[in-house]
Amino acid sequence: MPSLFIFGCKTRPEHSLIVFACLRQVWYEDFPHLKFRPKTMHSVCSQCVRHRHLIKSLNHHLAARKRQLQAYTAHLRQQYRDRLEYWASRGRSRSKGHELSLIIDSMDQAKFGFPRGPSMRSKDLSNFNRPRCHITGLILHGRAVMLSISDHDLPKSSSTMIELVASALTRLKASGVVLSELDLRIQSDNTVREMKNNPFLRYLAMMVSNGIVKSARLACLTSGHSHEDIDQLFGSLAMFLVRKCRVASTPLDFKECLELFLSKLPRPHEPDRWVIKLDAVRDWNHGSPRWSSV
Repeated sequence: MPSLFIFGCKTRPEHSLIVFACLRQVWYEDFPHLKFRPKTMHSVCSQCVRHRHLIKSLNHHLAARKRQLQAYTAHLRQQYRDRLEYWASRGRSRSKGHELSLIIDSMDQAKFGFPRGPSMRSKDLSNFNRPRCHITGLILHGRAVMLSISDHDLPKSSSTMIELVASALTRLKASGVVLSELDLRIQSDNTVREMKNNPFLRYLAMMVSNGIVKSARLACLTSGHSHEDIDQLFGSLAMFLVRKCRVASTPLDFKECLELFLSKLPRPHEPDRWVIKLDAVRDWNHGSPRWSSV
């Protein structure tokens, strides 16, 4: 993206230097299809909020205000360096070398309540307590995109996440990929309930010790700055549901909508698309009876 801005400024002879006015002109003329939301829909980093409030309140203390501004800038640079690590790993994975970058996250359940349809807007049914499906997405960069749907009573625990990662790796191995030669890098959020815990790290260690993968590591971005391309995928899915999936009576109807969404998803780096219905998971908290399943 920065190289595109520089190229756009160089093609405009009225700007001899790359200044903000030039960048603004390139943005509005060359990228009119890109829009920013006026307000973020995600939670805000607590450190950023604290630094901004302190900077605002220290108007009459220039030295203290300068120190807070330096600390805030250092925090932003640190989270950006974390993102650079993920982006570099994503690029290496798309080149289909010996590294596989996988990002996994879950979507908001409020959009997957069923039954879904125009009749549910009536006053008699507006307060109807509907079950909500769990949607989890995985992007295996350079390989595939996988969406999982499960019932409302299936817990979103570390065992569920391990089952999904194992299923994705199994499908990847069936497509001809040699897992034992791959360095696996899994990107997740900071939720301790799902992946940032001992059971999931034990699963990664067992895969490496059994030679299933060459190496494995779990990476998490800074809390409050952990939203990445998987969240952009969920945003596109939410808009697709509003336009194309107005009626759904069962989780299988949602599964068909997810399959249709992935079939039209413009991600050329990930040619394979998988949608699975997760009905049950094994208990991986105390080890697995079948570590060699992948």
